[in-house]
Amino acid sequence: GIGAHPAATDPILWRAPQNLVKAAPFFLLWGFSPVIARWASYAPAQEPHRALEVEDRDALRLAARRTWQFFEAFVTAEDHWLPPDNFQEDPQPLVARRTSPTNIGVYLNAVLAAHDLGWIGDEECLERLENTLATMQRLVRYRGHFLNWYDTSSLLPLDPPYVSTVDSGNLMGNLLVVKNAMAGLGEGDHPGAWREGFQDALRLLQADLAAMASPPGEAAMRLTELEKLTGDIGADAFDRMGQESTRIAGLLGDTPAARAGAALAACLPSHARDHGLDPAARANRVAAIARPCGSLAPALALSFLFT
Repeated sequence: GIGAHPAATDPILWRAPQNLVKAAPFFLLWGFSPVIARWASYAPAQEPHRALEVEDRDALRLAARRTWQFFEAFVTAEDHWLPPDNFQEDPQPLVARRTSPTNIGVYLNAVLAAHDLGWIGDEECLERLENTLATMQRLVRYRGHFLNWYDTSSLLPLDPPYVSTVDSGNLMGNLLVVKNAMAGLGEGDHPGAWREGFQDALRLLQADLAAMASPPGEAAMRLTELEKLTGDIGADAFDRMGQESTRIAGLLGDTPAARAGAALAACLPSHARDHGLDPAARANRVAAIARPCGSLAPALALSFLFT
């Protein structure tokens, strides 16, 4: 820019010197353009992260736990461990038994989040990932791409079959996240994660009971006692909390809080399954999950879009 400055001013001086005053501001900006570009390229100073207030943190974890409850309830063997597109509550309960590459990718990452937040243990996390990835290998694809909609009960593509590059991109990113996450999962469960995960399930049930006009009295009373147990660090605290959670879930019947009660009762048994997980077997399973995630993503060929 600076080198070209005299070359631009000379014609004006020679042919129209009266315009030099009008052009001066532009030449001045031109001369300073490298300085301006350098200033604009500086990364802004980063402010330190503000710590969340306890109430905000609890509210976010509760919202996240309620979101995981959708996957917990509807991703089952009946649908080949594929997440449904949605669940309709009104005018009548209805599960949309179809899924897309984006839905699958989001679910895989939701499994990782559920593990990291302590809602499920290592064994359940690995099992869920293995089941869904095994199903993905059975789905019809086009040049590596998963089609945009599949029936979760039959695994057949829905008409009309087509490829969505947006969905393929979403899935590719999610698969790479799962692949990279396996390095950490191979090291074992986060100490104390089960306790925080259990407290989230406890708060979820408390919220659902509070929303009921007439919550079961005994269940509410036992829940208060269970909350006191969460601060217990005794050797038998884990077993006692698990037993009490199962009793509370049994008292809820078919009330609106039943699903949250089931989630509470399932939390600690999920972590208890990790006690029998052999480190060598864990490492092998983690590697077996990472391999298809690493191979499925590059297999999503995009060159055919430009031919």
